[in-house]
Amino acid sequence: MGENKTNAEAVKDYQKQLDDIKVRVPKGYREIIKNYAKSQGISLNQLVIRAIQADAAANGTTLEVPTGIKEFKKLENN
Repeated sequence: MGENKTNAEAVKDYQKQLDDIKVRVPKGYREIIKNYAKSQGISLNQLVIRAIQADAAANGTTLEVPTGIKEFKKLENN
């Protein structure tokens, strides 16, 4: 496959590097926090990660995000 991957294949490879966490919130609250994240120029995912890191820091703990995750870049012309 090498460099001739389709976007779908590239996304699938990228997602293999990630874990999923499901968070349940009251109906309608997801849109509220999603809009807040957007107003801050970040994704909902980034907002959650930052909130967790801030909480840990406030309690004297540093959480290191694992390195080595290859970034997904949309392929042109696909």
